[in-house]
Amino acid sequence: MAMAWAHPYADTWTEAARLAGAADPEAFGERVRRKLKRLGDRYTQRAAAVRKTEPGR
Repeated sequence: MAMAWAHPYADTWTEAARLAGAADPEAFGERVRRKLKRLGDRYTQRAAAVRKTEPGR
């Protein structure tokens, strides 16, 4: 899915899902988008927590 999204013809997650061969591209693209957003938010929160606990910062 990520490789399809990086394709020059995939401007949306739905188009990327279609290129990847998803049975329901709209639903699958939205699910992947939400999951990546959630993982990105989790990474940001954890990185901020580490910065707060590092000595000397």
